[in-house]
Amino acid sequence: MNMNYKFTNNHLFIFLLLFVLLMFSSIFVLSYLKIVNIWSFSQAHVNYSEGFIKRGLFGTLMFFFEEKFYLPTKIFFSTFFMFFYLSNIFLFFALIKKYLSNKLLFIFLALSPTLIMFSFNDLGGYQRLDALSITAILIHALISQKYYEKKIDLNFYQKILFYFIFPFIFISILFHEIQLFSLPFHFFVTWNILKENFFSIVKRYLIFLIPIYLVFFIYPDSESIILMEKNIGERGIYSSAFLFHTKNIGLVHYLNEININILNINNFKMHLLMILLATTPFVLILLYFNKLNLLTSDNEINYKFIFFVTFPYLAGLLIGDFGRWINIMSFTAFGYMSQFPLKGKLNDFKLFSDEIYKFIVNFILLSLTIFYLFFIRIPHCCNLEKLNINLYGGIVNKGISIINVLFNSEEGGLFDLDARFK
Repeated sequence: MNMNYKFTNNHLFIFLLLFVLLMFSSIFVLSYLKIVNIWSFSQAHVNYSEGFIKRGLFGTLMFFFEEKFYLPTKIFFSTFFMFFYLSNIFLFFALIKKYLSNKLLFIFLALSPTLIMFSFNDLGGYQRLDALSITAILIHALISQKYYEKKIDLNFYQKILFYFIFPFIFISILFHEIQLFSLPFHFFVTWNILKENFFSIVKRYLIFLIPIYLVFFIYPDSESIILMEKNIGERGIYSSAFLFHTKNIGLVHYLNEININILNINNFKMHLLMILLATTPFVLILLYFNKLNLLTSDNEINYKFIFFVTFPYLAGLLIGDFGRWINIMSFTAFGYMSQFPLKGKLNDFKLFSDEIYKFIVNFILLSLTIFYLFFIRIPHCCNLEKLNINLYGGIVNKGISIINVLFNSEEGGLFDLDARFK
């Protein structure tokens, strides 16, 4: 029997894909047993029963399936998010596969706490409609990559853009207006491909003025909101969450978020660090690829666009739940980077070297990377100083929690599912 076994790049790809799927499968199973995110589930009940209302499309669909197909809202809710998180995992791995020749880079992307593992590391970021923004970003990046690889022509790219990506974004905005902040990503990716002037591209994107108008200028009256709340009042949801976005939040909310996220020095420093973690790696990787002349594109690659497409997410500092914005910001920076295929092979990471100083540097780099990937998490929310929330956590802590639940190895109810989830 041949005992020689080589761990290839394909093995690494399959191993990490299965690892991520295994981690998320624990959340998927939990979501059918418990309501993982009661705030998001409560908001999902907003619907069009009393007229058009912001974020009402999801609830309308949820109640439609309950009425017509007798599908419980909890099952629809859990299945919807399981589908999109699974889709995002496969799309994400399809995009990072080209970096396999550099194992450290591939592992860094696959397990980064700002990317696909964000919602696993912090369940407060799970079952959020931000997932739709990420889906659109990953699909557009993947289609753009196929264009640069000359696997599809310009005509096919435009068909996918206008007949699939645009409608998907349009509908997603009616699910949750946060999708609007990803529009600059799609705009600049399109601009770089179509080689047309700025205003020619703008005309194509004017279609999104329709959902923008609906979301920000059409509101039901207070009586309709009260009636809607009454109709779902016996479903065991948080009325505070349900009502939070059924009307204009108001200036007081924004002033409060500014006070918490910007004027509070401790929170501001933490958020600044999160911004750097979400964007800096992709800027450096792009610059590294450019230095080695590794990127394939018929057009001049505009590196400055990566700043334009991520800048809108700073609005999260004024709106709240900044960790969720960091997650989308990171996916946006990653999406802009990953759209460009490589025309050469990346050098693999080498831990050992004949020169001792290189060994020390490489060892430190590898140690920091391992700590970052397995012991850091991005908190989804909120007043970090007041709630004593830091960046420590990640895959290891969540893995320990899963083990404690499965084997009932923790006393005091810390991992009591009934105590933690509804």
